[in-house]
Amino acid sequence: MELSKHKGKLNYLKKSPRPDLAYAVHQCTRFASDPKECHIQAMLHIGRYLHATKEKGLIYKHSAQSFYLWCDADFSSNWSPAKAHVDSRTGFVITFAGCPIAWASKLQTEVALSTTEDEFIALSEGLCHAIPLMGLITEL
Repeated sequence: MELSKHKGKLNYLKKSPRPDLAYAVHQCTRFASDPKECHIQAMLHIGRYLHATKEKGLIYKHSAQSFYLWCDADFSSNWSPAKAHVDSRTGFVITFAGCPIAWASKLQTEVALSTTEDEFIALSEGLCHAIPLMGLITEL
């Protein structure tokens, strides 16, 4: 199985209305150009998970019209001296009226020297997405 042929499909899964898959799919796409047996097994596991949960989904319940941004960072989670500067991950969820409208989980492009700086980078990334959405809703 060649994962590189299916990278677009994997990216669709990552951005689809299934945020529960974002991290696992992202990890598989990182190795799509040179997958090992464990990556293929992980993709088969994701496929079985999708099949078993096809009747599940997000339930949107309307609440007060306000924006919320939840963000977090994982400072060098898989730390090793050789890769300490590339292992920080940012994740955020933006909700409006209690419904998630945008989310992401990705590796940070900046180098953080502490967990505090890592959290500020995550907040900045989340705000870069939230501010234009707030302007759009205000215009509507």
